[in-house]
Amino acid sequence: MLACPELAVFAAVTNEPELPQGLEDCEVSFRVWIHKSAFNLGRWPKVGKMPIGPELSVSVDRFSQDALDPTKFSLWNGDRNWSVSREECEGLECAAVWDPNHVEDRIRDLADGVPNKWLESMRPTPAA
Repeated sequence: MLACPELAVFAAVTNEPELPQGLEDCEVSFRVWIHKSAFNLGRWPKVGKMPIGPELSVSVDRFSQDALDPTKFSLWNGDRNWSVSREECEGLECAAVWDPNHVEDRIRDLADGVPNKWLESMRPTPAA
């Protein structure tokens, strides 16, 4: 868990009920905003705490696509947002809050090397 509501998912696998050694040196697979139910319902028990490095303390750009006018895109960073082109949104996370089960699906799909349907559904789409 980073600054609420952001979650970083590391490229690390363990079957142990505690933080793996060297986790702070592992690559981050993705960062998303997470719904509070992941923690409030005990679905994801806390197994430890570690310092957050400077690269994870910095807010990252996320995009949104206007539902009423799909030709309009925005980037969000912290409390700032500005208009951008569709191309500038490629490769960025969507400014969306993920449900715990969707994050779990994404982690599983990442481990299996297959596309994730939730992630694919939130890609910037061309205007019809």
